[in-house]
Amino acid sequence: MSDAQERPVVFIDTSYLRQKAKSQAAEWNKLLRLSRDRQVDLHIPHIAIEEYRTQCRDHLVAKIEKSKGALQKLEGEWVSNPVTEKLGDPIESDIFPDSSRIEDESVRTIERLVKDNRINILMPAESHGVRVWKKYFSWTSIFCVAVPRNRDERSVRDSRRKQIPDAWIYEAAVDLANNNELLLCLCTDDGLSDRLQEHQISIFSSAESVVKIVEGDDTKVVLTEQTPEEGEVAERHPEEIAEKTPLTDRLSKIAESEWQIQRRILGYAHWFAPISKENLSDLLQEKGHAAREIENAAHRLVIAELLEDSGTHYLLKDLIIGKEAAGAVMDEVIDKIIAD
Repeated sequence: MSDAQERPVVFIDTSYLRQKAKSQAAEWNKLLRLSRDRQVDLHIPHIAIEEYRTQCRDHLVAKIEKSKGALQKLEGEWVSNPVTEKLGDPIESDIFPDSSRIEDESVRTIERLVKDNRINILMPAESHGVRVWKKYFSWTSIFCVAVPRNRDERSVRDSRRKQIPDAWIYEAAVDLANNNELLLCLCTDDGLSDRLQEHQISIFSSAESVVKIVEGDDTKVVLTEQTPEEGEVAERHPEEIAEKTPLTDRLSKIAESEWQIQRRILGYAHWFAPISKENLSDLLQEKGHAAREIENAAHRLVIAELLEDSGTHYLLKDLIIGKEAAGAVMDEVIDKIIAD
């Protein structure tokens, strides 16, 4: 995968770096290795990497200050306790680095991370600022508050201000998505994830899921594969198709009574991406499926690693199979759109 246009593109948010990179160290390091080997392009917004750097720095400084307080208490006890008279002073005066040294090292650490792993840092564009402040003052996108009468409350204003960094990250992701057919995103912030999914960005909370996509052939094939012709696999049972396809091969062992709902879930997850659980349930109940039946079928697809459950939405994990299922349900999706 030497051609840069064929490499998967991964966007990384602060929330993943802060909450998951350490706990998922093995897979995170594997993703970094793939980046070093030019098998994937990693992109981190400048504001996100700065948030991560300063949070790491501030966490360390806070721990040091807490330790200094404990040592001061010990020093007071040491001086007043007669047992310590012949033991000497155990506390060195400069055992912790000062704040300027910590600041400098935090900068160097991030510089090494970026350089050694060939990470692309997305600098803020002038257009980002224009779009962020336009949305901020018009109360749209991630700055939206549902109840207008609450807009003057201090808590609401404070909450909106806290969303400003995410707004810049959001704009960087949207620009990247507009320039790439398939964009994968590591993000654990539910609010930001919901907004990004509106732009067909695939959200993951685990580096392992992204590594699986990068190491497989799925992404390369999807970028060039054509959607099946209308009705090509529409109403045929897998056993009636002479030539096996990825979809029929994976679903051939599923009981016949489950075939239709499994196919619909995968097809709808393609056409209505990102599809919320509530929306999927409503659509399939219109087709005569019970809510519990839908939930169970989707859960089995998650276990089979054909779907990913983000908590509120379902995302396709196998995009080739998803496209084939999309062709199978195309007619009813068109009918639904026309009816609405």
